Amino acid sequence: MRNVREATVLKATGTLSGVSDIVLIHSFIPKGTEAMNIPDYKRKLAFVEIKTEIGRQNIAQMDFERRVADLGYIYRIIRSLDEFKNLIAEIES
Repeated sequence: MRNVREATVLKATGTLSGVSDIVLIHSFIPKGTEAMNIPDYKRKLAFVEIKTEIGRQNIAQMDFERRVADLGYIYRIIRSLDEFKNLIAEIES
């Protein structure tokens, strides 16, 4: 749980309730095309919520997950370093 002061600062700076803890952005540019002004042809976004073994999403987080999924992006709840490493490998493939 956040304390009142931290929550006030986050709200004042525009942070939305329920947004994931981490946003991973992977952009692949084929070798040899870096200087050619060709748009990236492979981009992936993943939204990551970090939880303990017993941690649960709140209602705002569930709503954010639904909105992300509706847009076709990856959303994961991560509970261990191994899960995070597996997600990185999935995004890079």
